[in-house]
Amino acid sequence: MSRFLTSVKNHLLAGVVFTIISVVYLNVVTVVKFYLAGGDFTRQPATDKVYAISQIVKGNSWPFALVGLLITLFLLIVLPRFHSLRSKIVYSHLGLFLILGLIIQTHQLANTGLFPQTKSLAFYVVTLILALVAFGIYHLSSRAAFLILEKTNPSSKLYLMGIAIVAIALVFLFKGQFSRATTSGGEGYNVLLLTVDTLRKDHLSYDGHFRPTSPYLDEFSQEGVSFKNAYSATSHTLPSLASIITAKYPMHHGVRNNAAYALADTNLTIAEVFRKHGYITGAIVENGALRPSRNYHQGFDYYGEAYYASGLKYDIPGLIMLNKISKLVGEKLFIYPGGEAYHTSNMAIRFLKKNKRERFFCWVHYIDPHLPYAPPRGYDNKFCEREKRFTAENFTISKDLRKYELNLPPSREVVRKLNALYDGDVLYNDRQIGRLLEALEDMNLTSKTLIVFSSDHGESLGDHYYYVGHGRLVYNANIAVPLVIRFPDLRHKGIIKEPVSNVNIMPTILDFMGWNQEVFPGGIDGVSLMPLIREGRRDYLPVVRSQSGIPWSFDPKLFDQVERGGGNPLKTVAAKLAVDFRYGMEASLQEQIELKLRTVIKDNWKLIYFPVKDSASPTGRRTYYELYDMSSDWEERYNLIDSQPEVFRELKGKIEAWCAADTGSVFAEVIEVGQEDLEALKALGYIQ
Repeated sequence: MSRFLTSVKNHLLAGVVFTIISVVYLNVVTVVKFYLAGGDFTRQPATDKVYAISQIVKGNSWPFALVGLLITLFLLIVLPRFHSLRSKIVYSHLGLFLILGLIIQTHQLANTGLFPQTKSLAFYVVTLILALVAFGIYHLSSRAAFLILEKTNPSSKLYLMGIAIVAIALVFLFKGQFSRATTSGGEGYNVLLLTVDTLRKDHLSYDGHFRPTSPYLDEFSQEGVSFKNAYSATSHTLPSLASIITAKYPMHHGVRNNAAYALADTNLTIAEVFRKHGYITGAIVENGALRPSRNYHQGFDYYGEAYYASGLKYDIPGLIMLNKISKLVGEKLFIYPGGEAYHTSNMAIRFLKKNKRERFFCWVHYIDPHLPYAPPRGYDNKFCEREKRFTAENFTISKDLRKYELNLPPSREVVRKLNALYDGDVLYNDRQIGRLLEALEDMNLTSKTLIVFSSDHGESLGDHYYYVGHGRLVYNANIAVPLVIRFPDLRHKGIIKEPVSNVNIMPTILDFMGWNQEVFPGGIDGVSLMPLIREGRRDYLPVVRSQSGIPWSFDPKLFDQVERGGGNPLKTVAAKLAVDFRYGMEASLQEQIELKLRTVIKDNWKLIYFPVKDSASPTGRRTYYELYDMSSDWEERYNLIDSQPEVFRELKGKIEAWCAADTGSVFAEVIEVGQEDLEALKALGYIQ
C-alpha cells in the first residue's frame, strides 16, 4: 500500500512540475507570438497590453492545468510503479508534456505571419530549433525542480505541491477587483456616455417588452429622463455614431455607411470640446468597425479597443485546445461567442478608476446585441432552449443566419428563436452596464456624473419581412432607440414623448455643462433638449430625420404581388427590381444620396420615402411614400396617405427639401480598407 501511495505522490509531483513548466513556457510563447504578429496588439497602449496579457495568462493557464491533470492521471494508470523521482518514468511525463508544448508552439509560430508558406524550409528549420530549445527548457527545469524536491522532507513536498495547485487554481479563479475610492476630485461634472450597438428600444423591459431583459436599465431609467420617441439619424452604426459625437446628420458629417469612410477632421467632436475645457477624455469601443483608421478617436486621450480584448479568446491556445477537447464529449466547456461586454466594462472601469480624481468625459460603446445573436453561457438559454450547434466554426443559431436576411423564409419558430437569443444578449449587456454603474457608485462618482444612455440603431428581427440585420429600412424596428439622461443630483426625472433625434445628444450635454455657446465649423443639426427637459418647451424642436445606411431601391408595393409561403418577400421584391446591394466601397456618391430610404417625423406623424429605380421614368427613378400615425400604429401597419392628404403634403415637402439640399458637398474621407478592416466588417456582417 505504501509503495502505491509513493507512486501516486511521485506522479502528482511530476505532473505538477511539468504542468507549471508548461503553463509558464506556453504563456511566454503566446505573448511572444502576439508581439511578433504585430497588428492590433502592438498598437495597444501599455495598460491595455497588460490587460491583454492577463487575459492570455488566464485563458492559457487553467486549460493547460486541466490537460496536465489528465496526462498525470493517464500515466498514473498505465505506469503505476513510479517509486522514485529518479525513475525513467519521469521521461514519460517529460515526453507527453513536451509533445503538448511543441504542438502549441508550432501552431503559434505558424500564426506569427513570419512564414507565408508554413511548408517552407525556413519554417521547418525554425520549428526544429525551437523544439530543441523547448526540450532544453523542459528537461533542465524539471531536473532542477526534482533535485530541490529530493532534498526536501516528505511533508514539505506535499506542502510545495499544495502551494503549486493553489497557485494554478488562483490563476483560474482570479478576477480583477477595483478598490473603493473615498473622494472624487476636480471641479464640474463628469460625463459618461453609454451606447449599445443594435439595441431596439422596444426590447427593453422598461419600455414595455414582455421579457425581463433590462433590470439594471429599468432602475436607471427611473432615476432620469426617458425619451419615449427617440430616433437614430440612420440605421447604420458608423454614420449614426458620427451623428451622436458631432451633432450632425450624415449629409453634413459625411459618413454615409459602414464601408470605406473615415470621419473627417473638419468635424468638431464632443471629445474635442471636452478636451479643450481641460477634461480627460476616454473611449472604450467594442465594435471592430471603429478602428482608429475610421478617425472616431479624434479628441480622445485614451481610445480603448475592447473588440481586441474580447477577440483574444479566438487566439489563446489554451482556450482553443479546450474547445477541441470539449467537442469530443459533445458539450462545449468554453463557448467562443458572446461575452464581449465583460471586457468592455472592465476597460471602462479601469479608465474610471485611473481618472477618478480628474474631470473626465468617457464614451463606452457596447456591441453584444449585434449579430450573431450569441449570448454567453447562462444567457443563451434564458429565454429559449440552449442552442446545441454553438461551435467555433458555426457559432450562431446556424450558419444560415445571413441567408435569412434576403433568401430563406424562416419559420415562425426560427424568428421566435432569433428574438429570444437577441433578448439574451440584451440581458447580458444590461448586466455589464449594471456592473459599470455599480463601479461608478463604488468610486463615489455617481453624484458627480451626468450619464447618458442610448443606442446607434435597432434591429429587424422579422419586422416588415426583414429577418436579420439592419441598415436597409427606416421602420421603427431599425431606427427607434432608447435615450435616457440621468442627472447627477436627480433634479430631472420623468418620461418625454416628443420625438427627438440622437443628433440632439451632444448639444444637450454641452448645454448642461454650460458650454452651449461653442462654435462649430459649418454649424450643427442638433439642438439642446434642456429647454424641453427644464421648461417643457416644444416649439423650438425641429422635425426628426433619419435615413437608411445602405443604398438600395425598394418598392413596398410589390409586397402585394408576392405569394406568401414562397421565398422571402424582401428577396422577391429585390429580385424583381434587379437591385444591386453595394456598399460604399463600390457605390457612387450619387447612389449614396439618391438610393437612401428617408423619413421625417413630426409630432405623432411619420412619413417614409422610398426611391425606386425605374428605367422608364425620365429621371431614372420614381418615388413611393408611406404615412403612419405613431400614436396608434407604432408597428407601422396602416398607411394613411389617402386619408391624411394635408399631413402628407407638409411632410413630403420637408423630404423633398432635404433631398434637394443633400448635394454631396460634404463627404467623409474615403480610406483604403486594409485586411484588418475587411475582416472586422465581414465578422459583423457589414460586407459579404
